[in-house]
Amino acid sequence: MRHRAHTYRLRLRAVATLFGLLLTVLLSLGGAGCDSSTEPEDPRITALWEDPSVCGAPTYQWLRDPSIGQVVEWEEDDIFDYNTAMLESVLNASGFRIEKELRHDVRLFRFRYVTQDRGKLVEATSTIAVPVPDDGEPTRFPVLAYLHGTAGFSDVCAPSANLLDPLVAAALASIGHIVVGPDYLGMVSLGAPSTIGHPYLVAEPTALASLDAVRAGGLLLDELDVTVTAEPGLSVLGGSQGGHAALAVAWYAPYYAPELGLSGVTASVPPSDLLHQAVRAGSQSISATDNLLAFLSAFAQWYGADLSQLLLPPHDTHVLDHMATECSLGGLSSDATDVTQIFTPTFLDLVDTGFPDDGSVWSCIMRANSFPHFSVEPLDLPPTMFVLSENDELVDTPIERDSFDTLCAQGFAMEYLECAGVGHAEGAVGSFAEQLDFLAARRRGDVWPADAQCVRTPPVVCSGTDVP
Repeated sequence: MRHRAHTYRLRLRAVATLFGLLLTVLLSLGGAGCDSSTEPEDPRITALWEDPSVCGAPTYQWLRDPSIGQVVEWEEDDIFDYNTAMLESVLNASGFRIEKELRHDVRLFRFRYVTQDRGKLVEATSTIAVPVPDDGEPTRFPVLAYLHGTAGFSDVCAPSANLLDPLVAAALASIGHIVVGPDYLGMVSLGAPSTIGHPYLVAEPTALASLDAVRAGGLLLDELDVTVTAEPGLSVLGGSQGGHAALAVAWYAPYYAPELGLSGVTASVPPSDLLHQAVRAGSQSISATDNLLAFLSAFAQWYGADLSQLLLPPHDTHVLDHMATECSLGGLSSDATDVTQIFTPTFLDLVDTGFPDDGSVWSCIMRANSFPHFSVEPLDLPPTMFVLSENDELVDTPIERDSFDTLCAQGFAMEYLECAGVGHAEGAVGSFAEQLDFLAARRRGDVWPADAQCVRTPPVVCSGTDVP
């Protein structure tokens, strides 16, 4: 019987005890997380661990608890037989083109694991997709974190329990990866319900939960009756909300999980500059205005800020009620036809002035999650591919072009790709082959030509798009 469910909290306690002894030794050497270096810890790392809070939120510390990254329970997904023929058929039917050969059947598992949020232990869920190599084939595969786009805001929307995201993770595994697909916080698919709201587009909790999912996935791999093992290192691929998440992982990994060895990141159609995207969506009623309402509401919940300062009734309560039960963004702006019917004069003034760096709480929160204005100092940022869609109807492409230039000027080593003639989702999906090639080259240590770094190139037809 392929489907199995295991809960092993007693085993968790035993493993956590042993892990705790090891962690105590490692931390006595001065390393962060599981880094066993004898070098003194960088004071920037120490400072962030001791108090990562910003924007007037209550102070807290990142926990070095031995249970973090441990698996609580898991089950094998038996909804489909994830073989290559089925994957090809379903992906073709959905128009999802990766332009890479699907080489392996796949087994897919869903798991619950321990992470942290604002100084407290919490639990989250994820998938792990594992290739099934034929006899005589290599059994070591690189690890890829697949960070999903906007799927919703509550448990009923958890990507690991829907149909599409596990199929995408399985397809990436079939190509030749061990794929970890975190749900992020506030969207669990296994076990007890979430106790917190989904921190939509909040950089810190998304990064930490994603990195802990990879840690837990590595431990789970040792528990499964599979023949594969993981190569050292980690690659990250994310699109839309997942593109923002990928940049957050790139930023926080050297501080929080250096032992994972992040070798490369691809961030496709990311709202990396939320500040200027908010100015655009807050000054006119467009499709992105619903996204703006969602992330303002999530910011208010996570930072403990007053949403009524920004949203007029009934939006100050309607949006959170909608996010608690619905998986789509449609309807968040209700029947409003103009932004003056949605936003308070205070917020519209912030929009008009571009969220000035004047110490105000909401300007601080916006900047704390916009990478060109990020408050956390960049530290050992990995090679990154920045992918945009020329005709993006949701994430404004000119804003993100400027963001690419700014991030490069700040020291981010980035390669640019803009998919010609396509919209938001088409650019993210249609560039999968280019993204995977980039990640493979960085993982192998291939020479990365200097003329490919931080050069904003003209739009090109991406391999998985249907552009004449």
